[in-house]
Amino acid sequence: WHVCGIKILCDTVKEFTDTYPVQLVLGGYGNEKQNIIDYIKKIGLMKNCIILPWLNHSEILKIVASCDICIDPLIRQFPMDKPPPGKLIEFMACGSCVITTDCVNNKEWVIDKENGLIFSGTKDDLNEKLEFLLKNKDIINNYKIEARKTIETKHFEENRVENLEKYLKEIISKDNQQ
Repeated sequence: WHVCGIKILCDTVKEFTDTYPVQLVLGGYGNEKQNIIDYIKKIGLMKNCIILPWLNHSEILKIVASCDICIDPLIRQFPMDKPPPGKLIEFMACGSCVITTDCVNNKEWVIDKENGLIFSGTKDDLNEKLEFLLKNKDIINNYKIEARKTIETKHFEENRVENLEKYLKEIISKDNQQ
């Protein structure tokens, strides 16, 4: 399911390379790295793509902070739909405009058209959302500001370690019941 989301992202970005100055920066691809690189080459996106090597977390955050738009194309299903989405929260904490998928944990953080955009997980919907932002750069800046405000003000109580442990116990309990 990771590769499927990345392919949707790559296909969408490719459609805009002739019209907008876009560059795709990819990291966190895990053991599918070569398959993803092969796909990027196949669709002709390599000249508009940076494939990051393995970097220290602090270096990744610097790169995220320099991006105008961060897209999280992965649909998280049970049990991954329970804990807070770490990557998305980091994107927002870095003050990035975000586009993410329509799933429970993402919608706790991103309010569509207020502090980012939520898409259905389909290529057509991602295409529509990305094009909207590329045509409206002022909205990108507004979403960046609102994303950062969200992280600074929301869910403080839920970020406590005890509450994370509660989430994990709930997931393990449900998983053992199945």
